[in-house]
Amino acid sequence: MKKKRALFPLILSLPILTFLMLLLVACQDNSLNSKLDFSCNSDSKLQGTDKQLDTRKSFEVSVPSFWKKEFFIDTTTSRFYCADTLKELQNTYLLDIAHYNDKLPKLQLLQNKVKSAVFGKPEGKIVQEKEFVFKEKDTYYLYSTHTENQIQTHTIELYMANKNNSFYRVTLDVYGNSKVEERICEALNLIENCSFYY
Repeated sequence: MKKKRALFPLILSLPILTFLMLLLVACQDNSLNSKLDFSCNSDSKLQGTDKQLDTRKSFEVSVPSFWKKEFFIDTTTSRFYCADTLKELQNTYLLDIAHYNDKLPKLQLLQNKVKSAVFGKPEGKIVQEKEFVFKEKDTYYLYSTHTENQIQTHTIELYMANKNNSFYRVTLDVYGNSKVEERICEALNLIENCSFYY
């Protein structure tokens, strides 16, 4: 009889423990900023933005209306480039969002290809690489630097696999060494608020 009484409080506590575990998982920060090693302030929102939808309706991003914006499309690719061209190059960044109707190469092949491109650049170095889930997509992330014409470029690349055998590539280039993390954080906020429709 005593054994049954000892089990009763344990049985009652299982639903409470399960609830607490679910609450802990639900409260985890799944933002891009939380997955990368940058100290970003979530208040870095840009004002006066316009939504930009690519012509194939595969992604949408909001960027300031005064930024320079360009679309590129061919049979397998839809790309969107943007930058604040009112600022000097070393005070802004270039954001390139692309959707490819090709299957993303196997992870090892992708890593080898991306890394060899980095090491092929002058003073190319890999700062960090990770794999994680972002926007419900398996994502490969690479942060690299290289120096060309005495200007250091910080590059962030995200390769996001889709269930329909296509993929997204998001590339961020930050030029120079002034306020690098601040500019990266601003761009990560733009990426965080993108809608990826495949």
